[in-house]
Amino acid sequence: LMVKSTRANTQYYATEKKENLMRMLKFKKLRTDEEIDAQVRLLEEYGEELSARHWATSRPRITFYEGLAGLEKVYEDTLTSKEGLRSWASYDPLSRVNPFVHVNHLPGSPRYGILMCLNGTGILNSWLKKNFFGKESYADMNAAAELAAPGADGIYCYPFGNGAERILENKNPGAEIRGIDFNRHSRNHVARAAQEGIVFSLIYGTEIMQPMGLQLSRVRAGFANMFLSNLFARSFANLSGCTVELYNTDGALGAARGAGFGVKYYPGYKDCFKGMEIVQRVDPQVKESERIREVYQQWKEGLIKLIK
Repeated sequence: LMVKSTRANTQYYATEKKENLMRMLKFKKLRTDEEIDAQVRLLEEYGEELSARHWATSRPRITFYEGLAGLEKVYEDTLTSKEGLRSWASYDPLSRVNPFVHVNHLPGSPRYGILMCLNGTGILNSWLKKNFFGKESYADMNAAAELAAPGADGIYCYPFGNGAERILENKNPGAEIRGIDFNRHSRNHVARAAQEGIVFSLIYGTEIMQPMGLQLSRVRAGFANMFLSNLFARSFANLSGCTVELYNTDGALGAARGAGFGVKYYPGYKDCFKGMEIVQRVDPQVKESERIREVYQQWKEGLIKLIK
């Protein structure tokens, strides 16, 4: 019922309008319909096997978990299960994303993940700072990007300037910043377009995963790098329609935890996550979601032309 906005590093709160609440309910209904369609597709694919298992001597058990403690429990069960977990390997025929096996993968207990990579993320952000913001900090650059309206007043950024991109079928179209008007655009617009372009590219990658049966429901990430930008986190949440949970960790700490578990430094799996907490939760806002989806569709039309 409340809406939060940020201007000049100050957060403001106000009651949400009735019209926006109505749009929010309609948006949730649309998301629910999409989830039901996905479930129907799964039943069509695996329904016969599930029916056969209904009469099996040993039936599967379903357990629900919630929160960080639940997440830790799921990971612990996944790593320590002796009975094996039922899973299906899925892949993209064009190899734009690739399945991989986790370090604890065993023939009787498969552990698959899906990897999607975007080469141009970090280097675009550093290039932007170096060429437009000089000695100013990344926080200053993020604040400048917030000063521009969603859609960056018609500027579209395609962050593909760091070699071939797998999500583009290994094409290397080069980076583009399109639509600049010297009479009205400033570095603030370019900064916003760059962050939106990275978000759009990531969402484009998640759309590749959806036919593989992977649907976004919640995003968990470290409170680091691009997610230090409120604009980036909000744009990702609004476009994906998912809550983004940011933890007090980063890639280096994650690798250290994984290595520590692998060499049995930790007494148990739960010990790997001690001290890890949610520091920020970003929920999608319906009013902002409508606009960012419009911009994304326009961006994607430009992408299709770029890679043809």
